[in-house]
Amino acid sequence: MDCNELLAQLLEEERPADTASPSAAPIPIETSRDKRARLAALAAGGQAKLTFKGHLVNTERVDAMTDTEVEQVYASYEARLGAMMTKSLGASLLRLYASAASILLPLPPERQLTLMADLEKDPFVSTTLTSACCELYFRYGMFLAPLTAALPTAKHCEWGHNHVEEFGTRQQ
Repeated sequence: MDCNELLAQLLEEERPADTASPSAAPIPIETSRDKRARLAALAAGGQAKLTFKGHLVNTERVDAMTDTEVEQVYASYEARLGAMMTKSLGASLLRLYASAASILLPLPPERQLTLMADLEKDPFVSTTLTSACCELYFRYGMFLAPLTAALPTAKHCEWGHNHVEEFGTRQQ
């Protein structure tokens, strides 16, 4: 099962209100008007390829849609966006795992990418990771942005390098 299938399944299921975690952030309720405005902005910007009934959605089409059609297009957009974010978060977590494994195990840093590729191919790991990332995105989506920015940043750092000494030698 890939991300898109899992997200489609989650969208189809109705989640009872009493299963929400008390620590989960409240999800703001958006009206059809808000969703219509968001879809129109996305269509005007051209960044998101919105489709409805096999046709690209432009601002005029958004204005002509019924509220039910707006809900359908918006749900599809949110599912695709969630899938992309879930995939990004999963890749970041695999990168973090490979880095930690490289520190704790006799795994050379140059083999981290191979380890990540092997883990991505493993159906158990990828399915479990996708499920966990979907749940994290659903509950804590807005708080994950700093984490997903920090993990790739950490990948580019040279942790064993002393920048203070280097800066001091440049000054002299």
